[in-house]
Amino acid sequence: MNDPTETIRRNRIAEINVVHGSREDLENRYGQVWDTNQLSEEFQVIGFMAPLIVVQRKSNGVKGSLEFQHSPRLYFNWQGIDIRMMFAGMEMLYRRNALGKIEIEQRSLFDPETF
Repeated sequence: MNDPTETIRRNRIAEINVVHGSREDLENRYGQVWDTNQLSEEFQVIGFMAPLIVVQRKSNGVKGSLEFQHSPRLYFNWQGIDIRMMFAGMEMLYRRNALGKIEIEQRSLFDPETF
């Protein structure tokens, strides 16, 4: 089977595992970090394909992804699902940050140069 993401994933795995990050190092770079026990307490695992894991947070049902390193096995770089809405010429982008708070980005779809 042909996996179009294989090269990208292999490159990212190499980047992550060149130097195994300590928990503190990963926290400084990515925010919250989970070990395997903490991951299973907070998330339900939906699937994985190294170095990514797709999860659903048990407390609020939000789906997203994490990256993981092999040794020590730590999970980091939470990315919640983005939701885009269009309304009256505006694009609204809603996403949850690593702390679970909703961030909103608003963009106009109109180019003022065309009016």
